[in-house]
Amino acid sequence: ARGNPLNPPPVSLTLQGQINGPTTITSYTGYVTADYYTVTSALWESAIIPANTAQTIDLTSGPSTATISLAAYPATVHITDNNNNPVSGANITITFLNGTITSKTFTSDSTGNVHLGDIPCSTGGARCSAASYGLTVNYHNQEYGPYSPDATATSTYAVQVNSGSTNTTTTTAVVLLVIFGIAFLLILLAIRVRKPAAPPTI
Repeated sequence: ARGNPLNPPPVSLTLQGQINGPTTITSYTGYVTADYYTVTSALWESAIIPANTAQTIDLTSGPSTATISLAAYPATVHITDNNNNPVSGANITITFLNGTITSKTFTSDSTGNVHLGDIPCSTGGARCSAASYGLTVNYHNQEYGPYSPDATATSTYAVQVNSGSTNTTTTTAVVLLVIFGIAFLLILLAIRVRKPAAPPTI
């Protein structure tokens, strides 16, 4: 859907002919019956995904070359710590909603990223409204999620894990130092302004 080629290519492509009805092709070269076709769907990564828009191929007068846009969207997961620094080595479990629900585990790289490739449309059919996938992150024996990102809404989904120092901790330490400093100053002032005891009366 973003204009990048699918890898691997679809296993098959289903076309709807005006005269001959539906036909499924499994080879991108060879012969099909001369007709005016509308692209309906493709089988890719065990999922049947629709064409991104109404697309046609005119073979009534001879061979034709066409680029077909399918409803699949690139997705990346980005892992950061409390200071928004990238986290490497986080274990990420992805559940692809591809009709057979396949789960795979990945590890974030040195930039905190896991590149998932393309996510097929999961909702909406020919008018894709979502390309969702399940996401769970495990880092230092802590689990985060599950989340349900939508690749049609954003290509990069960020997850923050509890790691690294936080600005809150630093701010709290500074505030405590200021409080103790003020208290110490007040004690010194109290000592200095204390009046000596009056001499005893005889």
